[in-house]
Amino acid sequence: MVTRRAAGVLRPAALSTAAVEPGISPVPSSVRDALADPHWRRAMEEEYAALLANQTWDLVPPPPGGNVVTGKWIWTHKRRADGTLDRYKARWVLRGFTQRPGVDYDETFSPVVKPATVRTVLSLALSRSWPVHQLDVKNAFLHGTLTETVYCIQPAGFVDPTRPDMVCRLNKSLYGLKQAPRAWYSRFATFLVTLGFTEAKSDTSLFIYRHGDEMAYLLLYVDDIVLTASSPSLLQRIITSLQQEFAMKDLGVLHHFLGVTVEPRPSGLLLHQRQYTLDILERAGMADCNPCSTPVDTQAKLSEDAGPPVADPTAYRSLAGALQYLTFTRPDITYAVQQVCLHMHDPREPHLTALKRLLRYLRGTVDYGLFLHRSSSAELVVYTDDGGPGVRTLVGPRPATLSSWAATLSLGRPSGSRSSLAPAAEAEYRAVANGRGFRLRQLLAELHGPFAKSTLVYRDNVGAVYLSTNPVQHQRTKHVEIDLHFVRDRVAIGDVRVLHVPTTSQFADIFTKGLPSAVFSEFRSSLNIAREEKVTEIQRKRHSALDVSFKGRVRKVAKMVDVSDDDTDDYSPSESDHESTESDEEFHMCQICNTEEEKSLLLHCSGCSRHVHPSCLTPPWTGMMTDDWACYTCKIIEDEEKEQDANVADFSKRYDTAVEKRLKILDIIRSLDLPNNPLDDIIDQLGGPDNVAEITGRRGMLVRASDGKGVIYQARNAKEVSMEMINMHEKQQFMDGKKLIAIISEAGSAGVSLHADRRAKNQRRRVHITLELPWSADRAIQQFGRTHRSNQTSAPQYRLLFTNLGGEKRFASIVAKRLESLGALTQGDRRAGPSLSAFNYDSNYGKKALTMMYRGIMEQDSFPVVPPGCSDDETSIQEFINEAKSALVSVGIIRDAVICNGKDSGKLSGRIVDSDMHDVARFLNRLLGLPPNIQNRLFDLFTSILDIVLHNARIEGQLDSGIVDIKAKNVELKESPKTVHTDSLSGASTVLFTFTIDRGVTWESAKEMLDEKQKDGASSSYDGFYESRREWMGRRHFTLALEGSTEGMLKIIRPAIGEALREMPSSELKSKYRKVSSVDKVNKGWQEEYDASSKQVRQIHRRIRVVRLVTTNDSQRIVGLLIPNSAVESVLTGLQWVQDIDD
Repeated sequence: MVTRRAAGVLRPAALSTAAVEPGISPVPSSVRDALADPHWRRAMEEEYAALLANQTWDLVPPPPGGNVVTGKWIWTHKRRADGTLDRYKARWVLRGFTQRPGVDYDETFSPVVKPATVRTVLSLALSRSWPVHQLDVKNAFLHGTLTETVYCIQPAGFVDPTRPDMVCRLNKSLYGLKQAPRAWYSRFATFLVTLGFTEAKSDTSLFIYRHGDEMAYLLLYVDDIVLTASSPSLLQRIITSLQQEFAMKDLGVLHHFLGVTVEPRPSGLLLHQRQYTLDILERAGMADCNPCSTPVDTQAKLSEDAGPPVADPTAYRSLAGALQYLTFTRPDITYAVQQVCLHMHDPREPHLTALKRLLRYLRGTVDYGLFLHRSSSAELVVYTDDGGPGVRTLVGPRPATLSSWAATLSLGRPSGSRSSLAPAAEAEYRAVANGRGFRLRQLLAELHGPFAKSTLVYRDNVGAVYLSTNPVQHQRTKHVEIDLHFVRDRVAIGDVRVLHVPTTSQFADIFTKGLPSAVFSEFRSSLNIAREEKVTEIQRKRHSALDVSFKGRVRKVAKMVDVSDDDTDDYSPSESDHESTESDEEFHMCQICNTEEEKSLLLHCSGCSRHVHPSCLTPPWTGMMTDDWACYTCKIIEDEEKEQDANVADFSKRYDTAVEKRLKILDIIRSLDLPNNPLDDIIDQLGGPDNVAEITGRRGMLVRASDGKGVIYQARNAKEVSMEMINMHEKQQFMDGKKLIAIISEAGSAGVSLHADRRAKNQRRRVHITLELPWSADRAIQQFGRTHRSNQTSAPQYRLLFTNLGGEKRFASIVAKRLESLGALTQGDRRAGPSLSAFNYDSNYGKKALTMMYRGIMEQDSFPVVPPGCSDDETSIQEFINEAKSALVSVGIIRDAVICNGKDSGKLSGRIVDSDMHDVARFLNRLLGLPPNIQNRLFDLFTSILDIVLHNARIEGQLDSGIVDIKAKNVELKESPKTVHTDSLSGASTVLFTFTIDRGVTWESAKEMLDEKQKDGASSSYDGFYESRREWMGRRHFTLALEGSTEGMLKIIRPAIGEALREMPSSELKSKYRKVSSVDKVNKGWQEEYDASSKQVRQIHRRIRVVRLVTTNDSQRIVGLLIPNSAVESVLTGLQWVQDIDD
């Protein structure tokens, strides 16, 4: 193992700031330092006493061969909300990373409460005037009961002097154990059930108690608990029951929870993280920076690769991660945090600039927080918007108090997904379906019963509004999945109403884009984000449309004071008093300039009830001041609502017409007496549902009625199995061997594997039949993985069934090639049956066969076989050639086609470019565009020539059957074979062979090859030495070309690697090389390149392969697994580790 110190990666030690605080003991660096300090020693003694009192462990002798988990002391200063010291805290923590999976831990997941749930419960408790208390569990993890046997060392500094060699066998969980959070949650949740609590379906960390009129909610976040109840007596009863079971402390009224300060106010609660914000600014060194008014600019979103990388990416990631938790009480920075977090993997300077801007904004708003106010409204309002890469949703109980229940950011699919590429109306409609409003409605239903009103969902896209009520499918919705249309069902039953809102009032925009400062401030106020002294102003502004101005209230109070000071007991107000009081109440505030004015001088909107000066409007109002006057915005909304009502009426009419037509079509279909669903018929023929496991996406099936007339719908699930678990139930039936046939569709195959591994009861061989189209080969391969792996008890065998149609053969070729590339399915398992190379046409042999076929068609050479459907006479072969040329011209393989004149009059001529001559994939694809007759004849000719090429390769012993032949001029053993491992069960040995391989060709050998060729008189004009036209690595390279196996093809011999595997066409040779006549020049260049190759490795094997080689000195043949040089040491180390375990 290479440590960071060994690699030279050192991180400076972080010094504690507590060390310089006067009167506070610094955090110790060792157990000895901690025991020497009275404060830390007392904290450690308290922790150790709590462990003993809880009977956390038993001292036992160390288990032979068992895993003993180590541990360490953790010391920290526990501080109050204002940053002052509360107490010294010491905790004995185990090093969970030394645990072994399956030995001393199994499952580790433990849920925690969601922030939206916390805000919702606090808002409900506040609105109902329920008491809210905060509870803290002392040593919470010590209460968890372990189901595994875990051993650990004794705490350092507190080792039992009489039994120092013993270890602790844990009875209860400890901090640091991987399963500790899960064990504590299971123990606590089980006890709450005994008290009458139930676990919420919306959030498993929310527990609800309901008994008659008594209700209570409990929120659990590890060892921090928030409890609220409908009465103080019920609250105290629950706390008492919890304290009897756990070491729990009642911290009183909720004031500090999960780093969030909760301050009560006359009209609600103020939630803020002021100290946490200051700590972040201090860590970034920006405590005294200049503030800015918005967290993000209005320009385009940050680019991924703009600018140079930052100098300290770790600091960037640390600050970005810390800001995520700040969104708990500051949803106004959610968009800015999301933008800087997108680039944590590779932060650049523009990203750092955006992060600093966000910190500057926080510096100016450090005192801001989230205000929750009392509300008796049971109406839920949702503002949702699609911002490109995701869906943003803003939810609340009514438009004026959006964030009182929750302000959430729901990220959808990433940019570039189908959702983002779909039309705008479709994307907006998806935003409605993916919004958090539906989940919050379910949570509120669990907390206080069903809603009396529909949830209002506001969108700034008219198309999305129409889609929610339009039941007719059309071109704009062709990409929308059917499951998203549950929005229409909700609208139909009255749970949801989707309405349009102007973009200027779309509050969710604060989550999707950068906004100007004025708009941002207005939208931030809608979230109830403000500093402490602004809370009262927010409340006044919220109700300003209903109350008189502040000046009017002051005058009215003064009048009442005068009346109360009057000595007359039977005082009754006169008419003038009434008039005076009414005139005082006639003062209102202009909602634009925020100045007070008499009511008679202000316009009053009949729609939104706002009071404004006529001159403050844009453009100014010059008409009459009537009682039914409406502002410009309300007029636009009114016109849009009228248009929407007309569209809804039109859609309803069309819907009724469509329903009527649907009923008529169904009647016609019933009269046709059509057969059952094909899937149901297949299941019936295979033995029925009792013998066939159906793993599909459908919820039910059509079954013919017992009288034989008509069909009835029958649900797939039984009473004891829910619809959500039906596919997993069917899968388990197959794996247990109760059903021996499984039908899987793509819609229901997620997470389903039917492998015959050793854990499954059903050990029978799997036979996988897949029905696919020619262009879906990759999908077929994915489905193979559902049932076959190399580690299963019965090996996979593959059979490809297809007709003689060229397109189906092409499909088989692609499947075979993909299968051969998947080592987990074939090459990794030597039991996988016969090789699929016979179907893999896109190989070196296939390229050679294709070149021979093309040369025959272009009449550059004769066919090695008679073309299909032809006789031996030249006439029938020429007719085939003409037909094949026309076909290849039509699909673009033969280019520049012309009709010849003269002696070849009427013949078709053209050319096939060099890159197409051996491009098998292009040939197979273009083949699908031809008529079946010529398509099949061309494909049969290609496969016939391929059979001959493969046959010749077998005769010559060059056929690659999954084993790579390593050939070279000189192959010698470098050292004697060495046995590196012997299996203890089978006795099989693993032997290491080390070879020296020289593939180069000396100048003398190359010159001799050419001389022999010329001496025999069999040389061609192309034979000779060639020099490269371009320089590579600072010099030109030389090669020897000799006539190849066919005309126009040349064998290539190079100084460094000898003879090349692929023959080179003469045209390619001319384009890359020029012939050299000077022997001295070639001699010098050839010898230099040969000498250079002896000092470096020119061919590097980068992956493990089965190879075969023959030594040149003693002709010893060896077949084995080739290990890359860089991996030899690691393999030997692993084998030695296995040998040590066996010993």
